[in-house]
Amino acid sequence: YSQGGNGNGKGLVTFKDFNNMLYAAKNLEVGTMTFTLKEEEIYVRVTDGFKQIQLSSNTIKLPSEKPTDSTTIATSPTSTSPVTTPKPVPLPGPDSVMQADQPRLYMYALNTPKNGKLRGLTGADYACYKEAYYSGMHGRTFRAFLASKTQNLYSIVSDRNIPIVNKNDTIIFSSFNDLLRTGGRFNRNVKIYTFDGEDVMSSPKWPEKMVWHGADSQGNKMNDKECSDWRSDSPNRVGYAGSLNGGKLVDMHEASCRKELIVLCIEVLPKSRNKPSK
Repeated sequence: YSQGGNGNGKGLVTFKDFNNMLYAAKNLEVGTMTFTLKEEEIYVRVTDGFKQIQLSSNTIKLPSEKPTDSTTIATSPTSTSPVTTPKPVPLPGPDSVMQADQPRLYMYALNTPKNGKLRGLTGADYACYKEAYYSGMHGRTFRAFLASKTQNLYSIVSDRNIPIVNKNDTIIFSSFNDLLRTGGRFNRNVKIYTFDGEDVMSSPKWPEKMVWHGADSQGNKMNDKECSDWRSDSPNRVGYAGSLNGGKLVDMHEASCRKELIVLCIEVLPKSRNKPSK
């Protein structure tokens, strides 16, 4: 890694990626700011680890070599030209439906709420596989939408550039990459269903509309925020969960591992046909 700053050890330190930063943590003083090149994220070293500094989702693009007619470049500090902020990309709505021949990944919730004791990531993946199988999706592979000590969210699926849909083929996210880029921001009017066809937002089974995930807002695994690798229901342990009511699937809310929340499952290989008949 490389370091720059004012010479007191608390400048900005750059790392190749998030994991390299974690490995070097013991060599960083509290108060040091870090930047990970792969994820393009900023953190600050605190007593017990790191805290992420949330950046704006808007990227200021570098100008081309020659300004076009539609590009205005300020020529002096006193320029009064208005500054415009790019509008966020519109979220898919209830009318955003996939056509039959288009590849997509299906997302479902397990049929019942779960606490943090899921028998590890393997147990959670098996629960997804079993409920998909018994709902009629034979030969389909679903995995739990969970980060763990050994897995980031972005490593779950094989194709991160195709839409994620519910059982009715309504688009929830334009792609897995978009899901992670936006912290899981989605249109709350788009329903998320269980394998047995229940809408988790309206069902009384889940009084708290929260989704276990155990990651930061970009999908990176977060140690000690995954209910002891999804093996604990202790009230003294915590896991990160996202708020469906808040419209962000990968929000970073700490929840006691004793709480029973939503567990999502996502198909890992794209399907263009053979959707469930429910």
